[in-house]
Amino acid sequence: MQYFGLRLNHWKGNAMFNSSVLDVAVGLIFVYLLLGVMCTTVNEWLAQIFDTRAATLKEGIRRLLHAPPDGTYLIRPADINVAALVKRFRQADDKLTLAVGPFDGVLKSSLDQFKTALAASPDAQPPAGLATTLAEKLSVALSQPELHQKIDDSKVTPETKAEIAKQPKGNDLLRVNRALLSEAYPDEITSLSDAFYSHPLIKSLSKPGKHPSYVPSKTFAVTLLDIFAKGQAMTGTAEQRLAQIKASICSLPDSDVKKSLQALLMNGCDSVEKVEEKLEGWFSDSMDRVSGWYKNRVQIWTVVIASLVTILVNADTIQIAQKLMINPALRDKIAQEAKNAQGPSADPTAPTLTARQKADLSSLTGWTDDFRIFHRLDACADQSLRGASLSEADCRSESEREVRANPNQKFVDAWYSDTFPGMRLLSGLALPWLWAVVPTHLVGWILSAIAASLGAPFWFDTLNKFMNVRAAGTSPTEKGSDKSKV
Repeated sequence: MQYFGLRLNHWKGNAMFNSSVLDVAVGLIFVYLLLGVMCTTVNEWLAQIFDTRAATLKEGIRRLLHAPPDGTYLIRPADINVAALVKRFRQADDKLTLAVGPFDGVLKSSLDQFKTALAASPDAQPPAGLATTLAEKLSVALSQPELHQKIDDSKVTPETKAEIAKQPKGNDLLRVNRALLSEAYPDEITSLSDAFYSHPLIKSLSKPGKHPSYVPSKTFAVTLLDIFAKGQAMTGTAEQRLAQIKASICSLPDSDVKKSLQALLMNGCDSVEKVEEKLEGWFSDSMDRVSGWYKNRVQIWTVVIASLVTILVNADTIQIAQKLMINPALRDKIAQEAKNAQGPSADPTAPTLTARQKADLSSLTGWTDDFRIFHRLDACADQSLRGASLSEADCRSESEREVRANPNQKFVDAWYSDTFPGMRLLSGLALPWLWAVVPTHLVGWILSAIAASLGAPFWFDTLNKFMNVRAAGTSPTEKGSDKSKV
């Protein structure tokens, strides 16, 4: 009997130890969940301030439509319709010709040669290097601050005119003049990206002067078809409308986007509806890649934010685990809050913490103990309170009894103060204080930052699994509800 009693007590001791370890793990996961929510909140703030979603979408669409990346606003050979531009440049009194010119003898000869070839055959190809030379001439013109005064701006939108009125400089001048020429001469300087973002359907998706952060695939397809039709309603039979679309694509300048569109319409496109489906699928597939870009960029920001949040709240994994292990009441309280957090009404993507969650987080984290170290260093450095000079080593070795025996109550209060030091953190004491504090937290901070960067949804799922293990499995009612869902 005594043997079985000893075995029973041993089993009970192991069960209690295992339960304590499990509760500590649940507490750590709960803290990581709260830190993940904080990181998500900060990430959302930054995304709204810097319009990262809209910027990433714009970059993806510009690449899809074969436009230069943001920051590069020069005109490329693929952006111009050489035939239409040559016809315009052969008019000596044309405003764009006067703004871009003068032309040297070699360029004039090439323009005359291609104009003659076009008169003989509309499908004639331009001489080698002509498109590159014309693109370079137009790019040089983009640096002219008074370009809007030299050209015909009757087709330019009010938004672009408003930007010109701000007298931009540097890259902003190139960007505005690039949009100016694209809007003023849409037949000669063709950029699907600029035309796409200037379309009313796309402008309606965002505030004035902003770019949308989301574009439906249906809207993308309809917008492109309207650009191809140049705003004119397609008429005739289904075959005739389809032929108009294909002709519009064939009239685009030679580029990768032209080849991509022709490849899309090569097979299985026997109606306008099929063309729309192909364009929608092309856009959706490309946006999957853009979503990957955004997630990668957000992950980098999340690591940085998680590191800052971890240090600001002093979320030391090792310290938190120690507090939970030696304090059963706190451990049970956190475990109960974790159970409430993984209930059916819980939302892992909630933007803010509740008052209870903030209180739980503050009970496990914070700078209270470390500020006490600062105040002790501050008290020892204040020679006037002691009436004698003490070295830092003497202060560190002085016992609590000796401090209590000091007749100067102000010194005793400073020694045991755990309040925020305020501006005294900027004093010379900050450096020795950091050397005393940072090494003790560094490993715990790194562990917490890595955990928080995994995100709130990850720790929410992990918390559910641990709580099921802690409760010795899923309850029969939950099992029944799960089956009913299937």
